[in-house]
Amino acid sequence: MQAKQGSRAYSLGQRRLPAARRRSVRRKGEVTGYVHQLAAALKTVAGARRVLAVAALPVVLLAVIVVAFNLPQLKVTQVEIVGGKALDINRAKASLRLDGQNLLAIDAPIIEKMLRQQPAVKAVTVRRQWPNKVIVQVEERRPVAIWQTPEGAFAVDEEGYVISDAQAQGPLPAIVAQEGGLRVGSRVPQGVMGLSKEIISRMPRESGAQPRQFQYSTSLGLSVVTDQGWKAIFGDDRDLDFKMATLAAVLRTAKERKLAFQQVDLRFGERPFLR
Repeated sequence: MQAKQGSRAYSLGQRRLPAARRRSVRRKGEVTGYVHQLAAALKTVAGARRVLAVAALPVVLLAVIVVAFNLPQLKVTQVEIVGGKALDINRAKASLRLDGQNLLAIDAPIIEKMLRQQPAVKAVTVRRQWPNKVIVQVEERRPVAIWQTPEGAFAVDEEGYVISDAQAQGPLPAIVAQEGGLRVGSRVPQGVMGLSKEIISRMPRESGAQPRQFQYSTSLGLSVVTDQGWKAIFGDDRDLDFKMATLAAVLRTAKERKLAFQQVDLRFGERPFLR
């Protein structure tokens, strides 16, 4: 009977802790819970601070931008236009209206577009020089020929753009056009300027003749009058190699046979027409 009671007491001891031990465990659990709650609270506060910082960032940036755009030290007081020889510098500066503007507010693409509207301007680059200067680099079109029309003469660049009015006489090659209708800022027929440049370069070497004057009409295209008195009609710039070779062959044949001619038409491939 005693053994049974001892066994029972042992069993009960396994199932139920003494009161002091139970109180100790309970206190540890309460402390652990407090620690977890405190950690969660700190995480919440840190997260809130991050949210507030992120939310405040656009406001701070906006404030910085507003201050920068109103700094008197960044007001434009100097405008320098470089490379504009044919350009009216004072008039160009006045049209841009940059004086007094904030350097950060300068719209470079708009400035470049405005200046490229000038017939003599080919390209523009705008640079800011801190704290208050704008430098405008201008590349102007360079005249390579004088286009003469019944209405007057015009300086033309290598791309065919009409740059300005010009004197009929001058050191540049002349292209005499039968038709008018040109104005400053317009463009001559496409391909004509490139063809004339090639003829100037190649004709003396490949035919022995020097171009003296170019002529243009919508019906014949481009023709060249040489220092030898005859004229060659090239038309357009297609098959130029073949046309130059044909011209050289015609000149050799004419010399061998002592043929006199005033004009050779090279527009018909293997059948050049002499007159």
